[in-house]
This record gives sequence, C-alpha cells and structure tokens, in this order.
Amino acid sequence: MSRRTALFPVPWALVGVLAACGGTASEETATGVECTDESQCASVDELTKAVPPFPLLSPKAAKYPIVLHHGFNASSSNSWSYYQVKEALEKDGNFVVVSEVEPFQGVPARAASLAKIIEQARVAFCAKKAPTDATCAQTTKVNLVAHSMGGLDARYLVSALGYGDRVASVTTISSPHRGSAVADAVLGLVKYDAVNKVFSELAGFYGKTFTADDLAKNSDIRAAFVSLSEENAAKFNATVLNDARVYYQSWAGVSRAVGGPRTSAGQAEVKAACGGTYYGEVGRADFMAASLVIGSTVVGHFSSTPQDGMVTVENAKWGNFRGCFPSDHLDEVGQVKKTGPDPYTLWDHRVFYRNLATDLAARGF
Repeated sequence: MSRRTALFPVPWALVGVLAACGGTASEETATGVECTDESQCASVDELTKAVPPFPLLSPKAAKYPIVLHHGFNASSSNSWSYYQVKEALEKDGNFVVVSEVEPFQGVPARAASLAKIIEQARVAFCAKKAPTDATCAQTTKVNLVAHSMGGLDARYLVSALGYGDRVASVTTISSPHRGSAVADAVLGLVKYDAVNKVFSELAGFYGKTFTADDLAKNSDIRAAFVSLSEENAAKFNATVLNDARVYYQSWAGVSRAVGGPRTSAGQAEVKAACGGTYYGEVGRADFMAASLVIGSTVVGHFSSTPQDGMVTVENAKWGNFRGCFPSDHLDEVGQVKKTGPDPYTLWDHRVFYRNLATDLAARGF
C-alpha cells in the first residue's frame, strides 16, 4: 500500500471531497461598517491594520465586468458558491457574472467552458453599458475572481488559451497553485481506469443535483485531482505562465480545526506565512467546518502549517500576494449560506468581495 493511500481512507475520500455545501440560511445581520464620508473611509492599505469589525471601503464599481469563477464541486447556484456576493456587488454598480463549468473535471476542460462564459460576459456587458458602441465587445476585458480550483482555470485560460487580451486581472482566493495534498491522496484511489470510471459516473450523477446535466455528465475525477495535486503543480506552473498584460493577485484563508485564542507562537507562525499581512485579529483563530477537519491533517502534512482546510497559505500564493484572512475553504465563498459576519472573528465574505471590487476599480480595472 502506498503512503498516500494509507493516509487517505476510502470512506472519507468521497464523502469529504464530494460533500454538499448546502445549508439553511440564518437571519441577515450587519455586514460591516459602511462609510458615508469617503474622507473617513479606510484605505486599502489601512485594512492590513484593521481589527474586527472589518471596515467597508467607500464602494466603487470596477471598470470591467467581474466574473466570479467557482472551484471543484460547485456551480453558479447562489446556494453553492459566492453566496449573496453577486447581489452585493451589483448594488455597488458592478456588472457581475457567475460562472458555470464542469464541477468534476480537469483544468483544460473547465477552462474551455470558462472561455465561453467570458465571451458571453463581454457581449452582455456591452449590451447593457454601451449598446451603441460597435467596438465595445472587442475592447472590453473582464476581471476574473476565482476561488480554489477556479484560479487554475483562470490562469490556464489566459496562458494556454490566449485570453491575455481579454482578461484585465486574475484574482485567486485559496487556489492550489502548488497543489493540495488532498488531491494527491485521492489519486491513489483512482489510478485504475475502472475505478476512475465508477467514481466519475457517481460524481456526474451527484453533479446533476446542482448543475446542468451536460456539465455534470462530463466528469473525470482523476483528471480533476491531477490538476489539483501537489505532484502535478510544478509541471503546470512551468508551462502555464503569467501574461504581462494581466494583473495577478492572490489571497488565502486561514482556519484551524480547533478555533479560539492563538498562542504567541501560533500568531507568529500565521504572520510569517501570511507575509505579515492578516486582515483581522490574528489572535482569534477561525473555527474550521467539521467537514474539512479530517482532510486538513492531510493538507498540512500533519503539521501546524497555516491553511484553510484544503489549501495551505504557501500553496495559495500567486502573483501579488495580498495577505490572509480568518476563513476556512467554505467560508471564503460564503458557505454554508453565510448571511453575516462570523460570530467570533467577525470576518464577512461579502465585505471582502465588495472591497476587492473597489480595489480593482482603484487600479483601473
């Protein structure tokens, strides 16, 4: 038995990786401190010094459409990814599209589906914003905001599919740029074609409960986890290069199986991993979702390395690394149906995305 198979029991592999993200919404609560006087609003740099509650910057709409791109085992459904984010961004004047690609496939296939969405987003944006401008669709770019595996799709789209002239920025949130050890562990289970076929068919059947039938049917579990693995990351990064025309930035969530107060040593470890930038009170550790706890031990290679339950901070860094915030891999996109700030850390995913859009606008995107 290989080491990776031994560390990743079969029963948990499918349960943990294919777990549903649905849930029951709680009552709406405050989303942060909204600025009414722009002169009193925090600057983007000042957010690095902020402690909860997190200040909401004076909202500004991004110049280009924002495409919210989901990761593995997700869809455009508001109950599965970026919960309430599209609505929050649109209230600030942004033009927002939420992607819908294969939930269980490798990066090349997902990126090809994403390319179609990008083209549709550009056309829809121009139809709404500049209906009389015949050149709008050819000159309009998009801001790609991608969670988890979606960040790899975004990079592949720009580099391998030649979309550098149509993408203004790529923002990745806890994307496994250097892989996730969970994927390496699962690969030990699906190395045989017959096993992969069974798992892929099961994933496709499950996928039909939350995405289009054709996308769910086109499932390949092994291809997905090859794309997500630490083993494949070096090869991917050597061939999927950044485009100088595109602005790349990244963020990472940090959580812990046992949340609560951090020791001084724990705080120092997190600050070091995050490059000294932590959005919130580093002494308060986020309580990780129960569904991520077992896998988090594999993700961190049984160490205390800062991570979000699926991706380590180090592996999430790409381009301009902006820092960390207190969140596990689900909370980063508002799951399970988060309608307000975390009761302990006070981090609110909707405030984060609204500030992100304002920051893109300030950068001319």
